[in-house]
Amino acid sequence: MRWTVLVCDLLVVGVFALSAASKLRGRRAFAGFVRSLEPLVGLRGRSATAIAAVVVLLECAVVPLSLLPGAGRTGPGLAVLLLCGFTAVLASALRRGSTAPCACFGASVSPASGWHIVRNVLLLASSVLAALPSDEPAALWRAPAPALLLCLLTAVVLVVALTRLDDLAELLRPAAATPVPDTVDARPGEPAAHPRSWSRPV
Repeated sequence: MRWTVLVCDLLVVGVFALSAASKLRGRRAFAGFVRSLEPLVGLRGRSATAIAAVVVLLECAVVPLSLLPGAGRTGPGLAVLLLCGFTAVLASALRRGSTAPCACFGASVSPASGWHIVRNVLLLASSVLAALPSDEPAALWRAPAPALLLCLLTAVVLVVALTRLDDLAELLRPAAATPVPDTVDARPGEPAAHPRSWSRPV
């Protein structure tokens, strides 16, 4: 259980760090996140800017509150609250039939879908596990080096998979069937073959 909690801790830290960084990497990135709030929650202008700033600030706070000694389970607990709010917003937008993209990890052209709800539910479950009190604290500074390395590698794989969910969903989506022509390609310089007629000669 100790190492499971540690992986969940690292997963929450990695996802929220990438989410905050994607919104703070420049003015255009933050402005894109502000604009994405209008179709999702109906906010624009100063209200959207204020809510976006609060969201980014709380996402940034999850990282140190999950890693610093003495913070307890404050970071994962804050992540649970944020993910509950994110999931509720996405579910409401999907019920309204919104096709607006989700800017959780920067600019995106993929519309919000059930895959994003699945991602949030998985992150929510990880945050709940990380927020549970444990008899054997899974703090980074107490973990043996081999176990810490294994937990880090596992968390990195999970972070990449969850943050690139749009790409994975696109790969899993079945490709449209391409119709096969009835005619047979002719050799260069020869006319194309026509389908054989089975009618009797007159």
